[in-house]
Amino acid sequence: MVSFLQDTTLNDEQLDYTNTIQSSASSLLNIINDILDLSKVDAGMMKLSYEWFHTRSLVEEVNEMVSTMAITKRLELNYIVDVDVPEMVKGDKFRIRQVLLNVIGNAIKFTTVGEVFTRCRVYTDEDAPPLFNEIMLEYSIVDTGRGFTKEEADLIFKPFSQIDGSSTRQHGGSGLGLVISRQLVQLHDGKMQGTAVPGKGSTFTFTAKFGLPTVEDHPEPLTTPQLSKVPSSSSSVTTNISSQIAAKQATSNPLLATRLLHSPAVLADSPRTESSGGSPTVVSSGSSEPSIYSSRTHGTDRSSGSSLPQSLAHFGEAARASTPEKMKLELPDKHSLLPSPPLESTPLTAANIRSTLSDQYTTRQNSASSPDLKHFRPPMYSILLICPQTHSREATRQHIEITLPKDIPYQITPLASVEEAQVLISGDESVNFTHIVLNLGSAEEIVQLIDQLIVSVMLPQTSIVVLSDPVQRQEVIKLASAYDYDQMAKDNRLTFIYKPVKPSRFAVIFDPDKERDLSTDRNRSSAQQQVASQKQHYLDVGQRLGNKGLKILLVEDNLVNQKVLLKFLSKVGIAVELALDGVECTEKVFSKPHGFYSLILCDLHMPRKDGYQTCREIREWEEKGSYAKMPIIALSANVMADVLEKCVQAGFNSYVTKPVDFKELSKAMGTLLDPDPANPLTDPGMLMKAAV
Repeated sequence: MVSFLQDTTLNDEQLDYTNTIQSSASSLLNIINDILDLSKVDAGMMKLSYEWFHTRSLVEEVNEMVSTMAITKRLELNYIVDVDVPEMVKGDKFRIRQVLLNVIGNAIKFTTVGEVFTRCRVYTDEDAPPLFNEIMLEYSIVDTGRGFTKEEADLIFKPFSQIDGSSTRQHGGSGLGLVISRQLVQLHDGKMQGTAVPGKGSTFTFTAKFGLPTVEDHPEPLTTPQLSKVPSSSSSVTTNISSQIAAKQATSNPLLATRLLHSPAVLADSPRTESSGGSPTVVSSGSSEPSIYSSRTHGTDRSSGSSLPQSLAHFGEAARASTPEKMKLELPDKHSLLPSPPLESTPLTAANIRSTLSDQYTTRQNSASSPDLKHFRPPMYSILLICPQTHSREATRQHIEITLPKDIPYQITPLASVEEAQVLISGDESVNFTHIVLNLGSAEEIVQLIDQLIVSVMLPQTSIVVLSDPVQRQEVIKLASAYDYDQMAKDNRLTFIYKPVKPSRFAVIFDPDKERDLSTDRNRSSAQQQVASQKQHYLDVGQRLGNKGLKILLVEDNLVNQKVLLKFLSKVGIAVELALDGVECTEKVFSKPHGFYSLILCDLHMPRKDGYQTCREIREWEEKGSYAKMPIIALSANVMADVLEKCVQAGFNSYVTKPVDFKELSKAMGTLLDPDPANPLTDPGMLMKAAV
């Protein structure tokens, strides 16, 4: 049904939601199948399915799928993919996604306050260096949950085990997640381990080996298919891909990478870490030290928490020297946003300020509205980020940084508390920030800051960016209902960004034209591509099989499956009749002349008479009457190997699993109803056929 919903007119946000629903449903189904196949892993029979996938998008997809759990518990959910991690790698995308789902889901389950954070980095093993076309990646999932003791650690990777009885009763679960995850990691030539500090949190780390692009084997560029068939030229694309691959191969070589990272040209656009040598390490969830930044800077002195006042003072002097006048910022007069002075009899309350300010906004917009305000680019970005959680603060900084225009200098100041920020935004010498990004747990604290910043004489054009979930956003709007939020958004004065945050969501502010590569949401682009491909598929099937006098008998007892299949068949222009079970099916078939039904879609498990018996009776009827065999396709959610054998014995022509994939069903139908070699819609080798 989600497929039909995606075929309707949706805005970007709705398409994003349907994509998440589709991914979650598919993932759940595949996980169930994996549990059934657990014995295959133990017996060494599990095989990986290799495909190219986008490293950053995979982590973002998993965070989207578990975000509801995190939002319910008011946990921060964020991630970092280090800049030297390849954009595309080849591996079993679904298996790695399953591992991430298990580990991140567990982290959320056992964390009540704080954050869950994922980092992906390049892993280097000097004793076993990868081949030139391979790379080992390391994923670290850090949480601020209950942690576990050394004794409890022995139970973590044992089947059907939890770390203690009370946790089992409180959180539930089968105890299979980490067991399956570790085995899947080992299939990728990797390892998984967990460490923790009781009462402070845990860190689960796993490695996995992936393939890198080569000239002979590389991913196809992400494009949205057109509904009209237009010849395309691939020569220029191939040449471009080959040159990119050559560059990626050079940087994937550890020796070349070391030289490149220390060259002046790369240092200008590469991360600097506070430790020499390898990639930055993930700080333990129990540590009080600030996390290491994975981002480039423009002369920013980063200091530890102990020297924060000196750092703020130093930065404040530098920032105040760059006033809007000296930077030649063409901004509206800073007094235009000030509310009218209140009457002496009127108390100066936040509500009064908001009400007066709302009127001022309306007046200012009617007189001095600028259509180019959304795309205004300052000579320099000066961004204040307030976020209490260490890892999320680091990740948010990176998300912002990689969406900022390359040709504009910037300064990002990440702070852990509002109290620290007040040093820079209060008083007559406030720092002239272009943007202030708020990632705070309290709606009241957010509203207080909005009130302060909106009426600030020194920050009249500062854009306020609030990172929130839908629940917190409604709380903020309810607490400060007098504001005209639509107008403030048009003015670039206040913007809400939904969690879980990622670069593409900041790109709406800093890179609306998607000039930076990571400003594009690959998952959304893939969803758009999937929708376009799906629409094209409906057109192809309809052109080949639709409106040609075909009639299909659908034998299905489940109401949901009936609705889905009836909708699909009618959509592609094929007439269909419904039978609720095998008894109704045989009654309909035997009461009509042979050939009345072009094809039968038959569920295997139904009351009164199942699909096997139904098919056998139809074949016996055909044999007695010397009729040609009618195409019959079996439908079942049973994925066990013996089902195919039983279908062959019963006389089915083909077999399609539930939930039905329309493309697979179309392949089976096309092969049986219109086996046209000149215009193949199917891969006949994928279908199980009986002699006709």
